Amino acid sequence: MPQIRIEATPSLLQRIDVQPILAEIHEAVVATCPPAKLADCKSRVYGLTATRQGDGTTPSAMFHVDLKLIAGRAVEVRQEIGTNILAILDKHIGPHAKGLTIQTSVEVMEMPRETFFKSVHG
Repeated sequence: MPQIRIEATPSLLQRIDVQPILAEIHEAVVATCPPAKLADCKSRVYGLTATRQGDGTTPSAMFHVDLKLIAGRAVEVRQEIGTNILAILDKHIGPHAKGLTIQTSVEVMEMPRETFFKSVHG
């Protein structure tokens, strides 16, 4: 059920290994957002083809996480997981900021149960 979509600038994706980040995000979601299960966490990473930050004159990069959860969790739980994911990003991405301003961000959204559909095959 948890859907994790990441958008990042190509220059940043060339500097980092996203798999450890994804693994920690999945673990954080399961620990913070019961009844989420590890097998149900799905992540995808998109390298952006064109970006601009500010006036475009400073070498910069971005890494943004959208987390979608089935509706019903308290706002405090959504705030906690958002804060936890941001800490994961800062831990993994911050060290790669040499010569580059990197902005990390997280948005936690709810999916209405009535309009979320899923099938599992195999």
